[in-house]
Amino acid sequence: MIEMSLSEREIDSEILRYSNVINKDTGFHWWKRYTYSAFWSITANPINLSITIFTALTTGESATGSLFGESITTSIGLLTLVLSIINTFFKPSEQLRTNQSLKEKWSDRGVEYEELYHQVVHNIDDKKIKLQKFQELYANISVLKKNNESNYIIDLIFTIARVICIRKDVKWIPEASEEYKREMEKINSLRTDARTVSETTV
Repeated sequence: MIEMSLSEREIDSEILRYSNVINKDTGFHWWKRYTYSAFWSITANPINLSITIFTALTTGESATGSLFGESITTSIGLLTLVLSIINTFFKPSEQLRTNQSLKEKWSDRGVEYEELYHQVVHNIDDKKIKLQKFQELYANISVLKKNNESNYIIDLIFTIARVICIRKDVKWIPEASEEYKREMEKINSLRTDARTVSETTV
């Protein structure tokens, strides 16, 4: 809730603060879910395809008895068993669907943030409404963050990807970060000037 006693400058500061936090969280978690989805995609598809092919081969061997030798058939059977166990235990296809769904949810939050970020305000009442919408979006994002499961191995891959490929640019709107710094410097400068005038008057 917005305190009615907040000045316009304080509302501006709060809007910028919420915008900066949402920008970072949305970008970070979208890229994280993108990395998770990519990992499970390149894991799930080859495993499922391999199980299908090996199962077909062993079925063909059982029907004809002449496709492969006994040792090759045994090796294929064992490999199919191992892949099936991995597929059952880690459930890569299910993990892929879950992370793609989470990625879409973060994308939706990002679109909401973009609309708010570019929303034009004309007076203090508009700013209060914009701040309230930012607070509501922040609350929704906080709930979504609690539902984000983690995997230490994929987190390590994501960290490496951030350093090598993504670098620091994990925000939803990269240029918003620089604008945040400029506007906060402006607000802090105005506060300093106001204190100086007040002290001089006294």
